[in-house]
Amino acid sequence: MPLSHNHFVLLVEDEADIVLVFSRAFKKQEGYMLDIAMDINLAIQKIRVVTYDLIFLDMKIGERYAGMEVLRELHRQKVRGRARHQLLHDSHVVIMSNSIPLQDVRREAHSLGVFSFINKPISFTVDFIEQVVQHFGLPMLPDRTENGMV
Repeated sequence: MPLSHNHFVLLVEDEADIVLVFSRAFKKQEGYMLDIAMDINLAIQKIRVVTYDLIFLDMKIGERYAGMEVLRELHRQKVRGRARHQLLHDSHVVIMSNSIPLQDVRREAHSLGVFSFINKPISFTVDFIEQVVQHFGLPMLPDRTENGMV
C-alpha cells in the first residue's frame, strides 16, 4: 500500500552534503515527501506544480544569487490563486544563506511573507532539521533506527 504524504517539503540547495543530511532527516518520516531542487529553474518548475508546506531555500545556487526569484514566483502563484478564488495555503519558507548578508534580502523577503532565516555555515544535523520542522507545527516522528543514527 503506498504511503500517503500529508506534508510536502522542498529543499532548494546545491551543496550535496546538505542535501544528504536533509534526505536522511526525512527518509524515515512517514507522511512526508522531500522534494529536492539543485537549481533555480527546477525549483520554480516544482513550485508551479506543488504547493509545499515548508521550503528550505538557499539564496545562492551555483554562481547566482537567485533565491529571490523563487520567492517572487511563490508570491505570483499566491496572487494568481487568489484571482481564481482558489484557497491556497501559504508555504513556510526558511531562507538559508552564507554568501550574502541576510539583511540585504530581509526587507524584500518580509514583503513576500518570509520571516525565517538561517545563517550558514551551520551544522545541519537531523536533530536541527527536525527542530526547524517542528517549529512550524509539522510533526516529526521519533527516530526509529536502532542506535539513533540514520
